[in-house]
Amino acid sequence: MGVPGPFPAGWDAYFRSAGRVWSNVTANLAAPGFEVVSADPDVWLWDAYRDFPDSDRPLVAVVHEAPIESEGVSAAMVARTDAIGRLVCDRAVRVVTCSSASRERIADRYGIVRERIDVAPYGVDLERFVPEGPVATAQVRAAGGDDRPYMLFVGTVMPRKNLPLLRRAMEDLPSHQLVLVASPAFDRESTELLAEAVRPIGGKHVANLSGIDEDGLVALMRGASVLCLPSSSEGFGLPVVEAMACGTPVVVSDRGSLPEVVGEGGIIVPPTSEDLVAGLREALRRREELAPKALRQARTFTWARTATLMRRSLATALGLDPASAGTGH
Repeated sequence: MGVPGPFPAGWDAYFRSAGRVWSNVTANLAAPGFEVVSADPDVWLWDAYRDFPDSDRPLVAVVHEAPIESEGVSAAMVARTDAIGRLVCDRAVRVVTCSSASRERIADRYGIVRERIDVAPYGVDLERFVPEGPVATAQVRAAGGDDRPYMLFVGTVMPRKNLPLLRRAMEDLPSHQLVLVASPAFDRESTELLAEAVRPIGGKHVANLSGIDEDGLVALMRGASVLCLPSSSEGFGLPVVEAMACGTPVVVSDRGSLPEVVGEGGIIVPPTSEDLVAGLREALRRREELAPKALRQARTFTWARTATLMRRSLATALGLDPASAGTGH
């Protein structure tokens, strides 16, 4: 099988999750009967967000999600994504995406029959994202936070992430501070959304540790009372799985992929201020009960499983028995 090389310099700065997904998947793809090569493969596994290879070999395209205008995505981003969707329909033998919710949305948006779309949920590094280890209390203080326990948000500040909703909820939870690992909205040049994200709440500073390294992120997740992602939609929600692997309860909206990813490992609520406040309070109250459930749920998501499911899609594209792709755990 053939795969594209690393993303161009700077790509991960805007597409943190997608870049990390690709590196973890490609690291696990090789298996008996499946050799990873850079040229003249039998079949390509290709990230659809880059130009397709100049090749007549069958191609399986990885499409993460399909954003739409109603979620505040910029018109330029929607146009680019729709252009990708049309190319996928024309070029790819099969499409791989990360959740059942994303499969439904891609099929509806781009007119791809569901039978051509395979689901390969993303994974988590279960050797790195673990409950045991240091926490990031000192880093939070150094970024302007205080000594209160904290709720954590990890992601871009694109409107669909619903960070303003979480900020409003925090006004009703003065016992906790909000800590962010927030990146700019990559679909626009303006930094207004990021400036609004870090505005003080109740006169208290909101710490943003954007750019923290992987070990620091793990420490932040371990130390958080709750990780909250109240998005209006998500293709997957990688930070949610990473937090659960650290034994940290999560509170998410009942939209997109989040309910299927969280399962019984967290609190799922409608994305309204009242429901989010209630969900955060419930997570705090049930933290000891939710932590082991979060761990169990997170451990069902491995990169080996992701790679196996993608190999099965590649085998199908070649007309082979998907069972020949082996198993992953």
